[in-house]
Amino acid sequence: MSGHPVFDFTKFTRPPYSASTTFMKNLCDSYYITHKDLPPNWEEIAKCVDLLVWAKLLTVPNLASAPNIKALKYLQI
Repeated sequence: MSGHPVFDFTKFTRPPYSASTTFMKNLCDSYYITHKDLPPNWEEIAKCVDLLVWAKLLTVPNLASAPNIKALKYLQI
């Protein structure tokens, strides 16, 4: 949905998805059927993209005051 499948797959680098080897194998197999191979290091790329998205989220003005976002403050350095 976001363009390259690595961007779409960022959420799959986090639990509960990443904890299931069966789910991850089925995900990659299903992708292969319709689109061919992912890069061999897609999981590492997706984790980096996911981290960048979370870091960017911390810079959004007035977001830190939302009650459901307060936990993100623990990610700030």
